[in-house]
Parts: sequence; structure tokens; C-alpha cells
Amino acid sequence: MEKTSLAATLSSFAVLGLLTACDNLTGDVMDSDSSTSFAYSGSMDTHQDLVAYLRSTNNQVDDTGPEITQPFFAGEGKQIRVNGEDVQVYMYTTEEAVEQDAANISADGRTVGTTQVTWIGEPHFFQDGHLLVLYLGNDAEVLLALEDALGPQFAGMEDDGSSISESASSVEE
Repeated sequence: MEKTSLAATLSSFAVLGLLTACDNLTGDVMDSDSSTSFAYSGSMDTHQDLVAYLRSTNNQVDDTGPEITQPFFAGEGKQIRVNGEDVQVYMYTTEEAVEQDAANISADGRTVGTTQVTWIGEPHFFQDGHLLVLYLGNDAEVLLALEDALGPQFAGMEDDGSSISESASSVEE
């Protein structure tokens, strides 16, 4: 009788552990028939959410960077490094607040509100949940990682040097 109850208890713990692990699988999913990666299905609310997701998809992430500010973004900024590249992450208290700042960014990412910005690299803007993310560079691995985590960029430059709006209009033609 004691062996049966011990086995049942151990089985219950194993099932509970498996269910907990499955419940936490909300990130990257690979299609077994191809190498297609599907974007994160949850909402990114903190830079820690983004860091955890990027690490779970085998990216090297350093989140010990400084707090940062931009005069035209109301969110709380944090610099992280993804695969050796600096990425700016701005956290907002509501999705409405991040959407308001995102709406002020021009399609090419070079104007925010009434401010024309000279960036140190090609701007790429992403937004999901409470996060507004800016990557200034052209590293394909970093761009793919951010797109996988946050969805397609909504403003900035494409790989071919055209802006998001130029790419959209050429697709429509």
C-alpha cells in the first residue's frame, strides 16, 4: 500500500511539473516541416520580458546597460546588448502611452514629432505591448531576433536602404 501511494505521489509531481513547463511555453515555436519561426505570442511589458524571450531563442543578451532617455520618448529607457549590438528599450505604463509616442515617429524613423534626428546608425523601430524598441544598425541577426520577439518593425529603414513607407508603397503598386 505504501509503495502504491509513493508511486502515485511521484507521478502526480511529475505531471504537475510537466504541466507547469508546458504552461510556460509561450515563446518561439518552430514548424517541424520547415525552419519557419513564429513570433512570440505574449505581450512584452518590461525589458525583462524581452531579455528572457531573446535568451530563450539562443541570442546573447546583456541587460546590465545604463538607463537612458530621449527627449521625445516618455517611456523609461534601458540599454541592452543583443548579440553584441546596442538596443534601446523604452517601457511605458500603458499600451496607449507607447502607441502615442510610436505615432510621432515618421515612417523612415528620422523624425520624431517635430524633431529631425541624426542617428548614429540606420533606425529600426519595433513596438509590442508596453515596449518601444529602437535598434540603430544593420546586423541581420539582431534585426531577425527583434522581429521574432516583437513583430515587424513599424518605422525605420529596410535592408535595401528604403524606408518602411517606401517599401509599403512599392508592394501596393
